[in-house]
Amino acid sequence: MTKHDLLTQEEFLKHRFYPPIYNALEKYRLERGLEPHQVNVLDWGCGRGRDALWLLERGYNVFGVDIDGEPIENALSLYGLKGYHEDRLRLIDLSAKSDFADGFFHFTFSNQSFEHASNLEQIASELWRVTAVDGAGLHIYPPDRGVREGHLYMPFVHWLPKNRSRWYLIHLCVMLGIEPRWQELNGKSVRQKTDRYYEYILNNTFYRTYPYVRKLFESQGFGVSFVTIDHPKVQASRLVGPLARARLTRSLINYLLIEFVRVELLIKKPCDLADRSG
Repeated sequence: MTKHDLLTQEEFLKHRFYPPIYNALEKYRLERGLEPHQVNVLDWGCGRGRDALWLLERGYNVFGVDIDGEPIENALSLYGLKGYHEDRLRLIDLSAKSDFADGFFHFTFSNQSFEHASNLEQIASELWRVTAVDGAGLHIYPPDRGVREGHLYMPFVHWLPKNRSRWYLIHLCVMLGIEPRWQELNGKSVRQKTDRYYEYILNNTFYRTYPYVRKLFESQGFGVSFVTIDHPKVQASRLVGPLARARLTRSLINYLLIEFVRVELLIKKPCDLADRSG
């Protein structure tokens, strides 16, 4: 299902929330002795609000924001049927400004959102504003050097500059049958598919190095760490797990994971920065 489809109860029942985000949220809550209804949570880039709804059903006080109004509209019918007000999901623009009060959220998260944001600087600023002192967030997104681009499923296309060289590689991939096979492109020619995929990756993806993202969020005042290494599948791996736990190799394994596999960005708003202004 896509953002163009109505969110149904049948689809929602099959939805699986990303475990590391839920684990981080539960850890935050339990360490502070809070009940779920006492924890204000923000889903940044909420889409049709499946993650937000999943948490609402478990008692958390959750809101979502997105820059695209269509998926929000496609979620509101199910939200209404479940008794949740339509303001649970809110539309924002490129300024990234929301109407939430300063310091309202204890925990923020996003899943596959930051790579679509042309305005990450504004997002970082707004997340700082709406995050409570001692608040935290976990934000998941693909790395700039992942071997396969996560939306087109094509190797290395996002490594190339946003120019004709990228178009030619996409064209080659389509010729070889390496493509996401979007329903809207059924029956289209190789060139038409190439043009559409290129348009998408040109205008809808913005990959950044993890040092840049670290510097960006630290400049707002957040404490920043990259915690992909703590993912349950990494820790459970017979091959990688022991290396991920060993003091001598932990840093190297975490670097390889966030450089080539997935970025899990943990941000915290320290208590000693409560009086930061501007």
